[in-house]
Amino acid sequence: MPTRKIIDAYVAVGPAKWTDAFGSVLKSNILPQQPVRGDQVLLRLTLYTNYQTTTAYALPTGGMLEFVIARVYGAGTNDLKVYSSDALFRPTDWKGVYSFTNGKICCRLDLDTDGLVDDLGTTEDSALYYCELVLTPAPTSAGKHVTLLQGGIRVRNDLYRAGITQAIPAPSPPALESSSSQTESVSSSSSTVGRSTTSSASSSST
Repeated sequence: MPTRKIIDAYVAVGPAKWTDAFGSVLKSNILPQQPVRGDQVLLRLTLYTNYQTTTAYALPTGGMLEFVIARVYGAGTNDLKVYSSDALFRPTDWKGVYSFTNGKICCRLDLDTDGLVDDLGTTEDSALYYCELVLTPAPTSAGKHVTLLQGGIRVRNDLYRAGITQAIPAPSPPALESSSSQTESVSSSSSTVGRSTTSSASSSST
């Protein structure tokens, strides 16, 4: 069953990169939080003009916002794994906070799309994707296309982990053997992921 999650993130629009709440550069320009395949995410973004937290980035009004997730930079429309159009940037999802002037926006991300599910399959624990946030000006304005963010986002694949769990064989029940010499041997074996242990004990009486 899909899980609904809220992820708060920060963007330095000047270099078009992820940042933290204090304006520091993030390692490898990758979103720290890892959403899970199948999640329905509300991504709440705070935009700054640069690597600092004193000046909010004021978005020009009338433009169209888009957030995309793909395997590589420059992917075509058919290669997008997740696409959030302007209709999924809803002020009511961040009521009282959403503001173009104050650089506070949010969008819905559907991580249960056929493209993403098929791409992850059951073979990858997680995968790193390219993501981009862009602002396209209204056709009647003289504004230019603005790339607000180009970065990475890692999506966790819990179905892959579930597959590993299901592949673990159940422990064998202890076996009891007896012989005419009244020697008893008890052996048991158990297995865990990547490790196997065997123990045995024997005793004899006369």
